[in-house]
Order: sequence, then C-alpha cells, then structure tokens
Amino acid sequence: MLSQLHPDTLPLHHRSYSIKTGVLDPKAAAWGTFANNLNVTGWGELNIRTGAGFSDAVQHHAAGFLEGALTASQIYPTYVNNLAFTFHGKPVPASVTKFMTEQDAWARKQVAANSKGADATFWC
Repeated sequence: MLSQLHPDTLPLHHRSYSIKTGVLDPKAAAWGTFANNLNVTGWGELNIRTGAGFSDAVQHHAAGFLEGALTASQIYPTYVNNLAFTFHGKPVPASVTKFMTEQDAWARKQVAANSKGADATFWC
C-alpha cells in the first residue's frame, strides 16, 4: 500500500510564505507532493512545481522552502543513516561533530529570534 500523498502549496504574501496543506494551487509560488514510499519502492517521491508568474529568485526560494517542509521528517533519519555509512562504524571526527553542533545551535537561535513577526512562518 502506498503512503498517502501530502500536497502543499507555498503562496507568496507580502514577502512572507505560508503553507497550505491539502491544496494544490498552480497560482502559488510553489506547490508539490511528497510520498514516503520507502517501504514500498525504496524511495520517497518528491514532486515540486513553481509558478511562472514569479521571478526566478522567488521560484527557487519557494521550491527549496517547500522541499524542506515536505521532507523534514526524512532529514534526520537520513543524517543518522549517512553517519553510519560514511564513517563505517568508526567514531565521527570531532570536526564533523563540531560543525553539526554549531549548525544546530545557529538554527535553533534563528527560530527563537524569529518566531514572531513577518519571518515567523519561515523559521517555525
């Protein structure tokens, strides 16, 4: 049995984005679906389209934002699996751990600092 598709859109409103789950709107800056079919096909299936009425920069940003929103539940497991594959059971080098810790701290700081106002949808 295939996983349920989760369609989302990412319209542009006054320089901020909002995600509308369950709606496919070709007037949006980006719209798409993600099906986690890992247990069926071995792959997740991501499909994203962008609105030609928006600038290339807005289309690129909206597509990337939507990709992250749709695949967020897959990012951490992929990271954990890649650690085992990349380092073949050896300890993760301190430089990699330091980099990832710094990245996580930065992202959490951004969410805390931007959880209200015009950028809240982007950071939360």
